[in-house]
Amino acid sequence: MPRSQDAHASTVGILSPMTPPDAATTEISSSPQRGARQAAQRALHALDQFPGWLALAASGAVWLVLTAIILRRGFLEYNADGYARIIRGHEWLAAPRWELDVWLPLQTWLFGASLAIHDSLRTTPRVVDALLTIVLLINLYLIGRTIGGRLAGAIAAGLAALFPWVVWMGVSGMAEPLFHATLSFGALGLTRWLTTNRDRWLLVAAIGLLLATMVRYEGWFYAGTFAGVVLVVIWQQQRLTLRSVALAVAPLTFPFVWIVAWWNRTGDPLAFARETAEIKEALDAGNATAGLLRRLSIYPEETFRLAPLLIGLCLLAAGYALIRRVRWWPLPALILGQAAALVIVSAGFSNLGPGAERYLISNVILLFPVLAAIIATLPLPWPRLAGVGLVVIAGLIVGRTTLSPPTWYPDADTRATGDLLRSALADAPADHDLIPVLLPPEPSEGFNAGYALRILSDHPDNWFITSNADLFAALAGTTHPPVWIADTATGVALPAAERTETIGRFVIGWPAPAATVTLTPTSAAPGDAVAVTADGLLPHEPISAWWTPPDNGPAIGAGADAAADPNGHATLTATLPPDATPGIWHLTVAGRDSQRSGFASVEVAAR
Repeated sequence: MPRSQDAHASTVGILSPMTPPDAATTEISSSPQRGARQAAQRALHALDQFPGWLALAASGAVWLVLTAIILRRGFLEYNADGYARIIRGHEWLAAPRWELDVWLPLQTWLFGASLAIHDSLRTTPRVVDALLTIVLLINLYLIGRTIGGRLAGAIAAGLAALFPWVVWMGVSGMAEPLFHATLSFGALGLTRWLTTNRDRWLLVAAIGLLLATMVRYEGWFYAGTFAGVVLVVIWQQQRLTLRSVALAVAPLTFPFVWIVAWWNRTGDPLAFARETAEIKEALDAGNATAGLLRRLSIYPEETFRLAPLLIGLCLLAAGYALIRRVRWWPLPALILGQAAALVIVSAGFSNLGPGAERYLISNVILLFPVLAAIIATLPLPWPRLAGVGLVVIAGLIVGRTTLSPPTWYPDADTRATGDLLRSALADAPADHDLIPVLLPPEPSEGFNAGYALRILSDHPDNWFITSNADLFAALAGTTHPPVWIADTATGVALPAAERTETIGRFVIGWPAPAATVTLTPTSAAPGDAVAVTADGLLPHEPISAWWTPPDNGPAIGAGADAAADPNGHATLTATLPPDATPGIWHLTVAGRDSQRSGFASVEVAAR
């Protein structure tokens, strides 16, 4: 029927005397509704046809803009872990090795390799994590598109680009960008396998999850849950083969090797977990006495508090997907199953220390494609549009959080001190003497300033960070470092310096230039007199001299009293103690006005 005839027939049908009045009223009022519905369908169709590359470009642009804003607002690092991991990569590059530690090795290797290409500790790790974040955005788009179409892919990538813990950690030294990138490869491989039945995608999933197990321990729980989920699927589909079973359990390879290595070294296969629990208990004594309910609720509670609306929508979508048994149900099963396993197992180790909100962040991020797919595949246009609207609101809320990044680490005192040290050490040789730094004892937050000072100063090597006041004073007074740094919160007396500068709680000291000391003879017996010459002192300043025994015991006066001549040269005689023990004795000569000092050694033989 031609369009005009069809319209005419419809009009006749509506106004016909055979049509009951109530039915006519309903039909007339539904016409605007049909028009609105068609408009909604057209809008959704247009969104679903949005080019993938353009959606990814838009997400990337949002992420870049937010990143630029937080950097301008003073964001340097999420917490001390980021700088500590950068330092570990730098130290590994100096001496590549396999080592057992509470931290897993893959990020250390990656940072070390990247620093070999460009050795800036301030920029290279940030660039690496930024590139990994781009990989995450691409993978989330592909996961969403695989299970829900282009609209789902665009929503998933867009949410990640707005999410604070993607943006903040994307320009940090934290392990999360590498973990999320490898983990999302695993999730992408899983969803592609579920929708194509091709085992090569199961191989991609296994490799991604295997790499994730080498970055963070949360990956171990993903690996275990992945094995269980995949085995259930291939059993239900009667595809149980040796290859599929091997791929299902392959991500557990590294955890097995790691546990065996710890078992061989310590006799305790879970020593790394107990050591981590001890560190967290030291940070917060309440960890040891927390009840079971608190240990089970801490991770979900702290995570949910970060973005209640968005996380609530993600959980509803995951539950809906599991109840409806969508084809890709193993993805939400993997995510929620891992979360449950992590919470239950961690409760046994009382890991309630700082950073509890980070342990389920990966689960939230992987649920973005799940939420997006459920919304994009709802059967009616209005619920679908309402879902998109809710996601937009949730995204705007988390986006506002993103614009207020954490700037507490490094704190203002540490930042200013690092900037001053960068200028003070600009001309120092790379192999300069040790820089003594006195900080509060580990694991206090004050001790964590040491990582930031090494990076912010652009001189990461030859630092000696200690909480031992005597050792600090000895190094500052005898090794002639370019500078020394002391945190006044330690409450100890400061060593001598030619000049000092105070920045907040830190004092930076510039030791006086070293004096040159010569002893004659270089071997002697207890009680012998030794001729001493010293140069590099101030004209006419009085000097002091003292012996340091071989065991670094208390200093012993050398029995000499003299002053420098107009050229800063001094000669004196120093007498060894009559009961001097055999070994190498050091004589230190110091100017009382300039604090310039130097030392020389003499070997004392038994009489």
